[in-house]
Amino acid sequence: TRVAPKLRASSLRTVESNNIKDHFHPVPHHLPLRARPPKKGREGSGAALHLLERQIMNFQALATPAGGASAVVADALIVVLAADGKAATGDKALDGAIAAATKAGDFERKAGRTLYLHNVEGVKSQRVVLSGARDASAKAFRAAVTAGLAALKNRAVKHLAVLAGEGAGAAHAEALAVAVEHASYTYQHTKPSAEVVAMPTKVSLVADKAALAELKQGLVQGQAIGAGMNVAREAANRPAN
Repeated sequence: TRVAPKLRASSLRTVESNNIKDHFHPVPHHLPLRARPPKKGREGSGAALHLLERQIMNFQALATPAGGASAVVADALIVVLAADGKAATGDKALDGAIAAATKAGDFERKAGRTLYLHNVEGVKSQRVVLSGARDASAKAFRAAVTAGLAALKNRAVKHLAVLAGEGAGAAHAEALAVAVEHASYTYQHTKPSAEVVAMPTKVSLVADKAALAELKQGLVQGQAIGAGMNVAREAANRPAN
């Protein structure tokens, strides 16, 4: 007759718990996650909780102002331009800057090409980044946003605006949120000296008013996907227990 093995006292649980309440310590919203020194005895906190404690970015869909995208007040504006088309943004100030940069040979509408412009005349956003995309697909849009974020690295950008472009839908909004969340990740668990990436606290996707509802859904979906990807990256980067 088979006899059930005896369990050690330490293996017996009287309460089902994953110890979340023991390891979760909220952080003031004005501080990024890694600005808070780890609490003594909490080095074993899970990767998910480690990332949940960081500041959550605010994603929003913003209707293009009556004065055009140049009237958007933000610290930086990323303008994604597809390589397979010559369509203008419809904004006089931005189109003038794009035309001047192209004529001077400073910018080409090709995937991976970016150009940083400061204090563009007629544009209320202090910084403008032109970023080329392979085509008008959501995948190419994400790559162009990632390149645009790289051009803004280490700059004081609290509010980032991104011009959606004609035909942008939920997939483009999702791609934007995923790109921003992905760029926000820094591994520090065993590399505490790693430089934390400064990220905006607000990200606005600028588009026609008629598309806002669809874009909002895409942003919510993308933010959730991006956060999940970062948790997976953190778990994979950490040493085995």
